[in-house]
Amino acid sequence: MKDINLSPVFFANISLHGLSFGNRVRELISECKFRFWVQTYVISCNTRRASDPVAAWLRYLVDKFHSSKLDIKFLFDAPKSNRHNFNTNSHFSRFFFSNGIPFRCCSPKSTLHGKIIIVDDYCVIAGSHNWATSSVKNSSELSVEMFDPEIVSYMSRLFESRWEKSVLPKIFHGLDGGLNGSYSESDIR
Repeated sequence: MKDINLSPVFFANISLHGLSFGNRVRELISECKFRFWVQTYVISCNTRRASDPVAAWLRYLVDKFHSSKLDIKFLFDAPKSNRHNFNTNSHFSRFFFSNGIPFRCCSPKSTLHGKIIIVDDYCVIAGSHNWATSSVKNSSELSVEMFDPEIVSYMSRLFESRWEKSVLPKIFHGLDGGLNGSYSESDIR
């Protein structure tokens, strides 16, 4: 993929940390008209706790996906079974699958450490925030919100390139990613 040459000045108007990141993600989900793509290393929250901000984002995205056919995609790490994020990413693979949300994992031979959110054609957030409750509450995390059309376009192409090279987790091999078929819980355990 060809790198872009940017002028030294581009539109990055907000650096986000801790709760400001959480509030901004909630606003962006609300504002989103057609596309909400997420690339993250780990997804971790308590989906049974109403007060968990990441769980609230996920519920809101699922509702928007089903009511407006929003283009939602999640791309995350495919850790080995001995890694700390294996169980939580496996859990959220099943969550996305059962809700019909398109998701993929990076190749098992690599690690997906970069975190980005792409909203429609106007905004990219890039930084250190995972989609994890601990990241939202951690004031040492830092992400930058950017509105430069060249950056948004470049990051969209980068995401699409990674999406094309990504895979379904092993537990879903032979299934269609939850988009067109049916399954039973025993199919994905």
